[in-house]
Amino acid sequence: MGNVGIKQTLMDKKRISVVIPTYKPGAYIWECLDSLGRQTLSKEEFEVIIVLNGEKEPYFSQIEDYVRQHEGELNMRLLYSEKSGVSNARNIGIEEAKGEYLTFVDDDDWMSESYLADMLKLADKKSFVATNIFSIEEGTGQQLDFYITDAYQRMANEGILSIFKGRSFTSAVWGKLVPREAVGNIRFPIDFKLGEDSIFMFEVSKNLDSIRLTPPEAVYYYRDQGKSATHKPFSYSFRVKQALRVMARFTSLYLKSPLSYNFPYFLSRIIAQLLKLTYKTYH
Repeated sequence: MGNVGIKQTLMDKKRISVVIPTYKPGAYIWECLDSLGRQTLSKEEFEVIIVLNGEKEPYFSQIEDYVRQHEGELNMRLLYSEKSGVSNARNIGIEEAKGEYLTFVDDDDWMSESYLADMLKLADKKSFVATNIFSIEEGTGQQLDFYITDAYQRMANEGILSIFKGRSFTSAVWGKLVPREAVGNIRFPIDFKLGEDSIFMFEVSKNLDSIRLTPPEAVYYYRDQGKSATHKPFSYSFRVKQALRVMARFTSLYLKSPLSYNFPYFLSRIIAQLLKLTYKTYH
């Protein structure tokens, strides 16, 4: 692993570090990066850290060209790791981040223009900031039903939620602004293929008090590739094994420091894993 390719020195500490893990990226990554270039937040206030993992070429050279062409529009750094895995890539991004706050973006998703600015307005060292999320079906462009969208619509008027009440927002790491200080030495578990987001968010929650919701104009667009030929559901037996491992990790973290966590929130994480086993598909 190393900071290779185009190196852009960022002497000033940024407000936000946008971490984008990418593996064999397709054309969608350009839409993702273009949406960051359209952000209303000044480019001086955020950096974009792209972490390519796994197979290097031709992807590295393609992204390197994009970074060079947009050098004056975005503060971007391109990193590479031979070791594949989204959690490993995100962890590299955390290590390299210069921002007070972190936000994680998948390379095939995109954001509304006020996404970063609206999150930063509500930034607080003791809170997650969560945005509206739309699930968009690949191919048709239709908006799909999505549990986080439903939760946002129910609770948006409340503004500030307890960690327990806003638990639906902590199952995924994207669509959030997370204080770097609260993350500390916490990292994504690299030994999980399912549940790594919820484990990370659960562990960080011990350092935070609440969840703040942005106005509805701040939207994270999640690209649903569930019907893609390359996006197959995991087998049920695999899901059972992963659910048991995730529940064991939650329990281990809780028992190490029971007074640091909200017990109802911990219990909700266990129940959520059990409920997932009733779903017909789980990508």
